[in-house]
Order: sequence, then structure tokens, then C-alpha cells
Amino acid sequence: MIEFFRVSKSFDAKDIFREVSCIFPSTGIYGIVWKNGSGKTTLFRLITWEELPDSGKITLGNHETIAIMKQESPSDKLTVCEYLKWEVGLLRIEQELSTLEWTDTVDLEKYSELLVQYEQKGGYAFEEKATQVLSRISPDISLDRPLWELSSGQKSKVRLAGILLQKATIYLFDEPTNNLDSDAIKWLQQYITDLQATVFIISHDRDFLDALVTRILEIDPASCSLQEYAGNYSQYEAKKREQFNRAIIEYETQQEEIESLNLAIHKAKNWAKKWENLKPNKWMDSKSLGFFRDKSTMKFGQKVRALEKRIEQMDKVEKPKHEKAIRYDISRDSGEGHITLEQIQYTYPSGFHVECEQLQI
Repeated sequence: MIEFFRVSKSFDAKDIFREVSCIFPSTGIYGIVWKNGSGKTTLFRLITWEELPDSGKITLGNHETIAIMKQESPSDKLTVCEYLKWEVGLLRIEQELSTLEWTDTVDLEKYSELLVQYEQKGGYAFEEKATQVLSRISPDISLDRPLWELSSGQKSKVRLAGILLQKATIYLFDEPTNNLDSDAIKWLQQYITDLQATVFIISHDRDFLDALVTRILEIDPASCSLQEYAGNYSQYEAKKREQFNRAIIEYETQQEEIESLNLAIHKAKNWAKKWENLKPNKWMDSKSLGFFRDKSTMKFGQKVRALEKRIEQMDKVEKPKHEKAIRYDISRDSGEGHITLEQIQYTYPSGFHVECEQLQI
């Protein structure tokens, strides 16, 4: 279990999370939805305690262990097998056992403790299991290959194998389907489903999220909050569309009310102006006209002020912003040999604005 209690975190005066409170139970698969730069990395670093909150508290349940996809290895001189053993903590144990074996006087108690740890981490069957996992992710990678020989895509697959081979209660995956083919992705889906742990997944692969996750966590940069939605990604999108449509109706209803009130204000002011411009005539002398003019000015003035106050005291509904996602199906070929982008605009969080009339890729 993981509990966030009123957690706040900011960088350079920019809030990432503000007073976030939530509880993640011992099992569940969460997909994380975010805008680039909105806090996905910060969320993982808070869970692993690599970052501390500015305020609030993050609590892990007893005996919780965390497995996370690492971005680099301790040394490219390691073989794939050595790297994977380092990931699960076996390499350290093997080195300590080797050191003890070469000493003149072996500390039998320490040696026994290390053997127990080695067995608990699956050391005796490790290479067999590692071979099985690698064969499903990338059959072209053998355990004896040095890391420096591998491409960046192959190294990414090895790092994925590293987290899958760990025995943990909490798993943090960052784009796990990168560089995987469809068969490997299907196998990975089943493997993660069988983990029986708390799993957090950052991924752009919507099909993968749809097939796997049971809840969606949305990092909202506007409110600096963490919103939870039941269901997979498609269900999350449907709920967001429903929320957007409700917000549009609420906004448009209020705008209609404001427009109606402004029209009433305009009419009241026009009636008051007509009385101000009215001249004495044979039906109304100047004294009577002055009386009725003062009375109408007070009446319409009170009405205008009351209507303006109603508008002022409204809880204003902001116009919802519809965030459009750009999707491209790379399985289809237009025959033109390129993708054309037209009238593209983008503003970075820093405020730097980019505009592009036309771009061919």
C-alpha cells in the first residue's frame, strides 16, 4: 500500500503537486496520463523517495519493495547476465560470497546469511528464468553478451527484463513497450497481469493501457492534482469527453444567463435615458416631469445595480479548453511518402512559442 497525505512538491516556484491525498492498495494496475513536463517523473521519484515532498507525507506499507526501470547500468563492461543480477541484487551477494571464500577464516554465520539471501532472490534458478524472459522480449540477446555491444533499443529491452526479474510488491514502468514487437507486448501484458502487485505504468501505447490497466491516474498541471478514474484508457477518454460536454453546457448556460442580464441592464438604462431626455409638454409640466424623472432614475438605477450585482456575485465558469490529440496510424500508407503538418502552434511551459505554417516529414 502507498498513501499520499497532503503532499505538495514544486520546482523553481512551479507547483507540480499541491495538497495531494490518495491511497493505492496492495494490488492494482494504474496507467498514468500526463502532459509532458507535468510531473510523471516527479511522481515516480516521490514514490521511491528519491525526491522528498515539500510538505505532506508519503507512507509505504510494511515490507513493501519497489522495482523501477533504471535508465543506466553501473558499467557497460558488464555482461547482460551480470547486469540483470545487479538489478535484482544477486551480483552483490555473489561478490560477497566470493570474497568470503577467499579469506583464510570464513565467517560461517555471514556466509550462511548470504546463501539464504541468494536463495530468496532466486539465485539458483536465475539464469534459467532470465533466459526465458529475454527469449520473449528479445531472442537475439544472449546472457553472455557485453552491454557495450548492444544498441540503445536492445539495452532498453534488457532494462525491461531487469525489472521483470525482480521480486517486488510495487512496480514502476516507464514506456515498457518501446522497441517491442506485437508478440512481446502481448506476452508482457500477461506477465504484468500475473504479478499480483501494485503496478504503475507510464505509456503512450493506448492499446497496451486498454488491455492491461484497471485505473487511470491523471496528473493535472492546472490544479496540480492527481485524479483517479476507474477503468482502462478508453473508458477514461469517454469520461473526460462526458466531463467536457457537461462543462461546455454549464459554461454556455451561464453565458446565456449573463447575456440575458446584460440585455435587461441595457433596456433599463435606455428607459432611464428616455426619461432624462423627455421635455415638458402639454400633458406634463416641468414640475411633474421632474418628479417622474427622479422616480424613474431611482427605480431604473436600483434595477441596474441589482442586475450588475447578480453578475458580479456569480461563480464564473471558465470556458473549457478542448485538448486535441494528434494521432497517426503508421500502418496505413498514404502513398505520398511523408506526413504533412500544417498550421501547427505550440507553447512550451517556459512561454517560448513555436508556429509552423507547413512541415513535411
